[in-house]
Amino acid sequence: MNSLAFDTHRAVKVLCEAGAAEPLAEAFVETIGDAKTDLETEIVEVRTDLEAKIDEVQTGLRAEIKTEIGESEARVQAKINRL
Repeated sequence: MNSLAFDTHRAVKVLCEAGAAEPLAEAFVETIGDAKTDLETEIVEVRTDLEAKIDEVQTGLRAEIKTEIGESEARVQAKINRL
């Protein structure tokens, strides 16, 4: 997965230009960076869960389709045998 881009240097610069003290701006940007990392981790976890659920549904559907095909073939064969 691609990392969400976040220019920490620019963020500190913008905050300082807006009147924030540099230590406060740096602390704020570090906190935002941590939140970004947490968000990326959560996104990966959600994606992994969704992929697993999709695989589970696909597997179930394939099994149901195979069963229905088998039942249909049996009905067709029974009709052929009656003829």
